[in-house]
Amino acid sequence: GSPVSGRGGPADSRAQDRHGFSATVGLLIFAAYFVLAVWTIYDDAVDHGWLIPFLTAGMFVWGGGPVVLPMLMTVLTPGFINQTVFLTGIALAEMMPGPVFNMSCYLGVQLALANNFPWLAGTVLCWCALVGPGVALVFGAMPLWGKLRTLEIYSRALPGLNAAAVGLLVSTIFTVYAALEARSPWPPGSRAVALCSYASIEVLGPKHVPGVVLAAGLLGYAWSLAQ
Repeated sequence: GSPVSGRGGPADSRAQDRHGFSATVGLLIFAAYFVLAVWTIYDDAVDHGWLIPFLTAGMFVWGGGPVVLPMLMTVLTPGFINQTVFLTGIALAEMMPGPVFNMSCYLGVQLALANNFPWLAGTVLCWCALVGPGVALVFGAMPLWGKLRTLEIYSRALPGLNAAAVGLLVSTIFTVYAALEARSPWPPGSRAVALCSYASIEVLGPKHVPGVVLAAGLLGYAWSLAQ
């Protein structure tokens, strides 16, 4: 059997640095990512279809779902998908467990059906285009992470990177809110529901998101009946 070492020994340190791939493989993954990035830039300039925005977002948009979804909304609506349908998808994605990126499956179905494309193929392609690049980067970065985290320049740059991530998240609030204002027949009421929903999640906790979304939908339905 393998030798058992004490806490913090050399064998324990080596075990923590095992990531499945060598640093060489990690560099090869980054090289392949760079080649795909160049092709994506070219294809984005000549291809104006509904699939390439997912790959562009997956390759170049940083900050997670709250940043990616508004970017997709500006590209896909209203040319490929109705803005109301897109906003409904955001609400559904927030109600479901798992990452918001799974909304790409919902968008894939909607876009495929609207363009006479097989819905299952559209779902898989949109999900892979949006999620695949990030997954590849994880496998490429893990073998290099042990070396990167020891660099002083990375430690000094980390506060700025964190601040940039927060800034990207804040900017998306205004993008989505502008779409809400444009589509709402009663903007003051929409503002009130948005603020109350935020306050409810802060007080009740994230596990009550589905209930808050349903309650907001019922309020909107009740207002429409009152007109």
